[in-house]
Amino acid sequence: MGELTLVERRHRLVEGLYQLGKDLSSDQRHQVAHARKTLAQLRRVAVADRYEHGAYELVFRHDPPEKEQRVWLMVAGLYALNPRPHPGKSRLPLCAALGKLAKVNDGKYASSAQRRMQQLLTADTDRLSQDVRASLQMLDAHELPVNFHHLLRDLLVLLNADDERASDVRMRWARQFHRPDRESNTTYDTNETSVAEQLQESAT
Repeated sequence: MGELTLVERRHRLVEGLYQLGKDLSSDQRHQVAHARKTLAQLRRVAVADRYEHGAYELVFRHDPPEKEQRVWLMVAGLYALNPRPHPGKSRLPLCAALGKLAKVNDGKYASSAQRRMQQLLTADTDRLSQDVRASLQMLDAHELPVNFHHLLRDLLVLLNADDERASDVRMRWARQFHRPDRESNTTYDTNETSVAEQLQESAT
């Protein structure tokens, strides 16, 4: 078996996070206990930016490139704020989930969702993780699961890429918010080899 590609390693990271969510409802007590412990460590990474052995081990077992490892750790911590064990098709891109929240109950939560969306679109790299965290906590309160494959790839661009590609991601986030039903099924091809190619393909 050959060495895993970078895209495959990213995919396995997120699937490992999803497994923690599934283990919360396991009938095996040791699996539930392990999942709770690891998710608690991940939350501390997300909120306090502190070293937690279990959280770091979960990320580094998938061999993140040095330039991506902070984003991988960030996404792992963010998952712990929205660890819902839903099948893939029910998971929405972050901003599509906000758009869906804005439309439920006759727009009861529209102003809150719009405010979060505005913050996401205008946040600089220093503040982005805080705004994503706040959005995930709000979505979790309304039981809306988020697609972390999408989120990882988007944050890799927003935090590591040039301004033009980052602008493309923000434009797609805005489109997902305003057309959540149509945009929620957008997928990335896991056989693609770079974030740039994935973004270019999704825009066609």
